[in-house]
Amino acid sequence: MGKGAPTPKDHASCSVGDVIRSHGRTVTEADIVNFAGISGDFHGAHLDVERMKNSPYGKPIAHGDLILSLALGLLWQVDQRANVVDGAFDRIRFPNPTFAGDTITAAAELTRLDPGKNAHETWSVTVSNQRGQVVCAFVRTLQTW
Repeated sequence: MGKGAPTPKDHASCSVGDVIRSHGRTVTEADIVNFAGISGDFHGAHLDVERMKNSPYGKPIAHGDLILSLALGLLWQVDQRANVVDGAFDRIRFPNPTFAGDTITAAAELTRLDPGKNAHETWSVTVSNQRGQVVCAFVRTLQTW
């Protein structure tokens, strides 16, 4: 695959060092409100404009789990293999906030391949905003067959 190469058709076509890059997606206030409703997380950091005016962020921030979920969807739009399921998420970090109106993109680099009947792939995922700031990073392990 490499940078700019086509997405993998199956596990056998993957190589350590392959990179998958998504297109951009703008996070909206509706996304944040809807995620609060789905998750039950109505914390003021995400929804209370007045409270957040006096915070270090100056305005509400998106839920980290929303950004992680959007990243998974963005990557799936690029790598639509049907024989893949999530096995684990590790080292999840949100080093910078995401705000309504930010456009995020995801990039995933294949860092490990474990062949076999129940093969595993380990991907290092980075989500960045339009300013080039990393807003989410994690390690994702996929089980393939």
